[in-house]
Amino acid sequence: MHFGFGDGRLYIRVEVSGRAIDLLAGGQEVAFEFVNPAGVRFSVRSADGRLSGTFWDRQDDDPRWQRRGPGSAVVAVGTIIEAAFSTADLRVEGAATIKFFVTLSDGMGIEVERHPADQPIETPIPDGLFAARRWRV
Repeated sequence: MHFGFGDGRLYIRVEVSGRAIDLLAGGQEVAFEFVNPAGVRFSVRSADGRLSGTFWDRQDDDPRWQRRGPGSAVVAVGTIIEAAFSTADLRVEGAATIKFFVTLSDGMGIEVERHPADQPIETPIPDGLFAARRWRV
């Protein structure tokens, strides 16, 4: 997995063994499960030969995921999976970090893999001073 920020977007690249498009064509789903912001998920699947990406939201008091739609997300799948999410679609206003897992589910919605396995990827959200704080001479 590779990830980074630019132009108000989070970019994620996921490499899989084999071809990612074949994995999805076989009925599996790849999802980006956000721990922070809480209750946000983006799923990528293929149905009838068509690729779709959808945001899902869940409230603390309701365990069901509610479909939000694709928002302004962009997803490309071939040998790898590449995704770009706007920070507005992720609803990270006021948050200092993003935390997420990448999951693989079978055709019945059962999670079969989670990466990383034990704790989420955590990265600061760039602000106006992000580059200046990391600049070195």
